[in-house]
Amino acid sequence: MAAIRKSIDLILQNSTNELLTIESFNLIRGEWGPAGPPVRGDVIPKQGSKRWMSLSKAFTGVDGYLHLGSTKGYIKITWHVPLSGMQNLAVDVTVPDRLASLAPCYNTELADYPVVLVTLVPSLVGSPPDRGE
Repeated sequence: MAAIRKSIDLILQNSTNELLTIESFNLIRGEWGPAGPPVRGDVIPKQGSKRWMSLSKAFTGVDGYLHLGSTKGYIKITWHVPLSGMQNLAVDVTVPDRLASLAPCYNTELADYPVVLVTLVPSLVGSPPDRGE
């Protein structure tokens, strides 16, 4: 059995009142962890979370993406874990105007196996005025 050389645990926290649906996903380099890949059509509930792991057993890094849908628009999360030099670790999150993403939170205590928390929240920019006021 080959040893895991690089991995990334991606935790998505949905701190919105939106149901998020997995639309598509792919790994450019690497493979999905023991829990398997995301499942197209799966839902991340309001105020819920999901976790995925991607890893490499070869002398490569790990690169992938996840696209999610919501009533506000589409969300894209991409990640790049280089073979060496964790300063080049990158996680990018693109959200529609009515949602926001907090800066990804990295735990790189074990440099070759980072854990990244991506939190989606409602956006205050462009939101309609509260009708109760």
